[in-house]
Parts: sequence; structure tokens; C-alpha cells
Amino acid sequence: QTEAALFREALFITPQGGEGSYLRVRHDGRRVTVTHKAPVNTLSRMETEFGADDFEAAVALFHRAGLPLLMHREKHRTSYRLGDAVVSIDQYPGIPALAEVEAPDAAAVAAACERLGLDAGRHFAGGVLEVMAHYGLPQQTGCTLAFTPAERTRLQAEHH
Repeated sequence: QTEAALFREALFITPQGGEGSYLRVRHDGRRVTVTHKAPVNTLSRMETEFGADDFEAAVALFHRAGLPLLMHREKHRTSYRLGDAVVSIDQYPGIPALAEVEAPDAAAVAAACERLGLDAGRHFAGGVLEVMAHYGLPQQTGCTLAFTPAERTRLQAEHH
């Protein structure tokens, strides 16, 4: 296990970039990152990312700049290194856990999936927002998806 952490994220709608493009401010308990994500194809997204000092200040900056807030959300992530890949198990409130395999290239993703007994060809082509929509979670602008205090305590106890 390389990481187990509760993440807080604020997602903003970008004025340009098209469907599936968004700006994310994330705090993982140790550091804050600001990331722009845009789909390249059904399997990958282009990411531009940098560090920030303060989650609330970064969120306030984008609010003041006029970017519409898509949502605030929480997730618990547990990550593992498997060869050249990183396998992350993400738990969001209200939906089953998701697995993500990230690697430098498609061959490394396929190798990690094979080691895990997964069929790399049977992946879900959408991102987390599409998974959330599939399970009927709110998608309206400005919504919040958060764990209850009891769920947060349980998740942190299970993974520490």
C-alpha cells in the first residue's frame, strides 16, 4: 500500500475545453493541488497540475474569478504500486468502490490488469462524473457529495 487518505475536492466548470473538461482543487490531507483535466480519448485525460498552499484560498480564488462550482466532493483513496502501474481504489459516498489503473503507457496498464485478473478491454469508458450519474448521484451545479462523520471515521480506521 502506497497511500490511504481522505480527499476533499472542489470541481469547477471551465469556460473553454468542452465536455469532460474541468478544474479541480484537491486536498489529500498532506498537500493541495490544482489540476485542469481534459479528455484526450475514452481512456485518458490530459492533466496540467501544480501545487498550492491553501485549499480554501484556491477554491475562493476560482469562485472570485467567476468559474462556476460544479461540486464539492470527498473520496477515500487507497493506492498500491504494481510494477510500473499504480492501482487506486476510490470510495465515494453513495456508490460502489472504483478501481483505477494508471501507468506510463497502455502496455503497462494491460500488464497490471492481467496480474490482477482484470480484462483491460472491459473498462468503464467514462470518468468519475459519469459513474456518479450512472448511480443517480446529484450532478447539479454547486452540489456537495460528502461522507457522514461516522463514514469518515470508519474509512480512516479501516485504512490506518
